[in-house]
Amino acid sequence: MNFVEALKNKNLNEVKKHPKTDLHNHSILSMRIETIEKFLNKKLPTLPKGTDSIEKMNEYIFSIFT
Repeated sequence: MNFVEALKNKNLNEVKKHPKTDLHNHSILSMRIETIEKFLNKKLPTLPKGTDSIEKMNEYIFSIFT
């Protein structure tokens, strides 16, 4: 199975077989919170406990930027 097919099928075991694959996503939070706070000129709320999916991470991010 090629890499794209493995992603489309959500087959993590197949994805892991491909060299140099990145298994995580930082989204907009790829920089330090302090850097984002400085950019926005405001203190950000703490990331809620239980933020265990990209969907929940996006909810947090959208709450900051809207």
